Amino acid sequence: MNNLYNMIDISLNPKTKRSIERSTGIPYSEIEKLDAESIDKLIEKKINKTIQMEYGVRDRRLPARGGVFLALRRYLKLTDIDRKLSKI
Repeated sequence: MNNLYNMIDISLNPKTKRSIERSTGIPYSEIEKLDAESIDKLIEKKINKTIQMEYGVRDRRLPARGGVFLALRRYLKLTDIDRKLSKI
């Protein structure tokens, strides 16, 4: 995964980096080295709560940002697509 990020030259401005550090409580230089699961664990440790990954369960309204299909659970499974195609 790191090879993919090395191929894409992405850089954030210092203000954005400070904002990320303030909101997560983790230095940006450390965030760059960690994978997503490790970052989640550190944030959970900081806030003493588990991060909820289910969207649209408690509140059916669309989230302000994020995937609409994820929020409404409208992703199609490959098995469903195969079943519908077999009926044609």
